[in-house]
Amino acid sequence: MELITAINRRRSARKFLPKSPEREQILPIMEAARFAHSIANRQVLRYSVILNKVKSRHISDYVNLSSNTDKEEFAPPSAYIICCGPEGDSPSLFADVGTAFQNMSLAAMTEKLSMCFITQFDSEQIKQQFELENGYKILAIFALGYAAESSVAYNAETLPEHIENASDSRIIQIPKLRASQITTWIE
Repeated sequence: MELITAINRRRSARKFLPKSPEREQILPIMEAARFAHSIANRQVLRYSVILNKVKSRHISDYVNLSSNTDKEEFAPPSAYIICCGPEGDSPSLFADVGTAFQNMSLAAMTEKLSMCFITQFDSEQIKQQFELENGYKILAIFALGYAAESSVAYNAETLPEHIENASDSRIIQIPKLRASQITTWIE
């Protein structure tokens, strides 16, 4: 798959199948994180990969995927990647997290997996449940697994306030503004 095609097709799943990814599938994703751009090449991000189903369910209690997974055929993600950075205030950390996630989610596609970037979570509860490296804080959590839904992007003139889909739909329509709508040329 060509890079631009992969970028255009990459979407975040919020509903997952119960099947768990294997460690061998996650290794290339972690390699992609390792090669992500890092401000001043500091390489300060650290990752904890949760593959244990029981522990993954514990994390699911403390994150908000903004999805209804009450239906029997859907399951919470069977794996999570906790992304941590050093304590303190460094705005560049979030740039590092963004580039790492983009690399990781593209690598996940090659493994037929899907990821979702989670920013709403109970950091204190998760820290209590898992032994995370001292001196580091949780910056983001990435849900990882086999998507139970798919999405299709389309060109939109405006963005709706809320994306509505039929409750039984497994294909989500994702509006994307055109490049001309988000770009100002200064010559």
